[in-house]
Amino acid sequence: MAFERKSIVITDKTSVRPWEVPSGLWKKLGGLQRIRLKRTVENHILPVLQELETLYLKDHPGAQPRLVGRTAADVEQDDIAIETGLFLFDLALQEGLIEFRVGGKKAKPATKGPVGSCGLNIAEAKARYLNQAVRIILAEGHRKDEDTTEHLKGLKVENAADLASIRQLARFDPLSVTELNKGLKGRLESLMRQDKAYLDALHKCSPVKFLRALRYALGKNFAEILKWDPQFILAVAEALDHSAKIKALGLDLLDIEDPDVIRAFGAWAVKEIELGGKDKKRKRHITRIGQVKEAMGPEFTMLLTASPSVVEEVGHWTNQEIESIRHYLPHLGPDAIETMGPLSVGMKVSILDGLWERLGRDFIEYELKLPGGASVIRNIVKELIEMKKRGTAPKDIKGLLVGSDVLDGTLGPYLKRRR
Repeated sequence: MAFERKSIVITDKTSVRPWEVPSGLWKKLGGLQRIRLKRTVENHILPVLQELETLYLKDHPGAQPRLVGRTAADVEQDDIAIETGLFLFDLALQEGLIEFRVGGKKAKPATKGPVGSCGLNIAEAKARYLNQAVRIILAEGHRKDEDTTEHLKGLKVENAADLASIRQLARFDPLSVTELNKGLKGRLESLMRQDKAYLDALHKCSPVKFLRALRYALGKNFAEILKWDPQFILAVAEALDHSAKIKALGLDLLDIEDPDVIRAFGAWAVKEIELGGKDKKRKRHITRIGQVKEAMGPEFTMLLTASPSVVEEVGHWTNQEIESIRHYLPHLGPDAIETMGPLSVGMKVSILDGLWERLGRDFIEYELKLPGGASVIRNIVKELIEMKKRGTAPKDIKGLLVGSDVLDGTLGPYLKRRR
């Protein structure tokens, strides 16, 4: 249905009463500006917006009216009505249904500066309604925490679309807002650029176990969480179910992209121990993540991009097993570790020792990370599994690789190379 109403023209004389002199004060004093702004909205702008909403309601049966049948005073007490009005106001301007002009009989279109009789430009007038909507949203949250209210009041709301984000953030408990504000260095407005799914995920997270732990773990890099996918946020919050796990991973969290890898790390153990005497006891948490990081050293970073199954397997290795295979870790890619998954760590080491003796140092240090080297490992593991099924599994894999030709078929072209 087309909108057939003629354009409403608003000039600097609109809503001016004859006795309102001198006019200059009405354009400068805040209280007087508000009076004229309300008159202009009530008598000239709101009727246009109500007709626009009527058209929308006809095309969307069941939609709840926000402006139709209400006064300007009613609208000013309803944040959703204000949001609706601002959206429709922008539409009315775009379609030329409302025009602002300056000057007397030869009025010209107003493009910049004050419009109407209130002395405000369009952005300033809209800002008053946006701020009113924010006040209503925060009041409806019955917030008693003054710092939190101030944090949210201080957010820069630039358009009606921002109000949805304010409603989302108003649901957060005070401690969450405080932690986010600290972590983002007072730049809470960056959260307003996130979509609903992101804020919904963040809202589900514990302010202490998740947000505070992340703030300690990531430090000045805390804002990197704004790049996370909602599913990744939930994986961290749910799988790393103790703040000690988040702190143990620390900045390494930023190099993990797969939520399932996070869940694999989350399955690693954490235990609590008490320190101190009877009168002064304190608790300390020992995480398997921290232990493995220390045991693996720089090679721990290989797990950040490995498959979840590799992470899960390494989490079950003892410190002694890690120490036994550690000197090979710089040369093993995730594919090689995953391929050897069915074998014990002792068997893995025996294979690698045998390959070192049979094929040489260059094979271990350069070939193992390449597809061909990983293929050799895969063939050996496959053959060992078949031998086990036949009941002929060797006790000394290294000796089999070095001292016989039983596994030569698994070594491929590398067997012909000089060591």
